[in-house]
Amino acid sequence: MCSKRMFLCGFFINLLAVNVFGLPIIQWLPETLEWHENPKLHGLQTSILFGNPTLPESYVERIRIPANFKLQPHSHQDEGRRVTILSGTLYYAFGKTFNVSQLKMLPAGSFFTEPKATPHYAETREQEVILQLDAIGPTSTEYSSSE
Repeated sequence: MCSKRMFLCGFFINLLAVNVFGLPIIQWLPETLEWHENPKLHGLQTSILFGNPTLPESYVERIRIPANFKLQPHSHQDEGRRVTILSGTLYYAFGKTFNVSQLKMLPAGSFFTEPKATPHYAETREQEVILQLDAIGPTSTEYSSSE
């Protein structure tokens, strides 16, 4: 009886989430993510978890950056970019010119924001980094003119 009640409770909570908040029910396991090469994002691998980054809507994306990789200074036109580092350590800084001395070490669990049109750059070192990006599209990447 208790498990039936819990099932019904969960069922109605899920219906409430879809009906009240307008969100579909989505669940991803790490091994079921579909990774794709993304030429617009430095050729890195990305996996869209929610939404469509090409539309003016909220989206969630995972970004896989290989070890020993350098992201040149660039900016994005997205609104409200919020980034969580899920694994690895990212070295990150704001600016139009890549300056290793300005890089800040951001280990797994770190969080940061990227204000709209604000140039930034990063690198990975010994290990791959996986980020989760939450933003409002449409997205674009523009490289700094000082490159």
